[in-house]
Amino acid sequence: MNATPEEMERYLRVDPETEYFQAPIPSAHDEEIARICRGLNTPDDYESARRRLAHLGETLLVLFAERMAVLAVRKREEEWLLLGLRASALASKIDDIRIVLAELSLLWHSAGLIGLSPESPFGRVAREAGAFGEVLTGFAGREPELQSISEMLYSTRGEGENFTYHRDW
Repeated sequence: MNATPEEMERYLRVDPETEYFQAPIPSAHDEEIARICRGLNTPDDYESARRRLAHLGETLLVLFAERMAVLAVRKREEEWLLLGLRASALASKIDDIRIVLAELSLLWHSAGLIGLSPESPFGRVAREAGAFGEVLTGFAGREPELQSISEMLYSTRGEGENFTYHRDW
């Protein structure tokens, strides 16, 4: 993994509901968390990160995934989807799975918006993540209506650089 445990803790110790959630997309914090997620390439990487991060504010990983879903659409680049999926796979072993599933719907939706078959990035990260990828495989196998953002109480707003997901709850 590229980031040291100390770096991981430093960048994941923020108040996700204020400091991070309200920051512009992308933010310097996004770049640092992205660097950490780029280092998640094997099941051992995920397990090491899970052990190290289990006591931190896990919600930050889920918010990062949501922000990456937005950034993927704004930039029309798969890389941001992959980073969000890596964060979601890691969060699935730490956080409340229901929250992770809601964020996966955004990543699934974003993949379609940028012209990808969502199964491709979901499958790629699921394969590299081993057991951590089970949540991605499970989500990809859901009925289409259970993958929708509206089912998870989200909607979209804006276009281009103004695109975002809105929480309808």
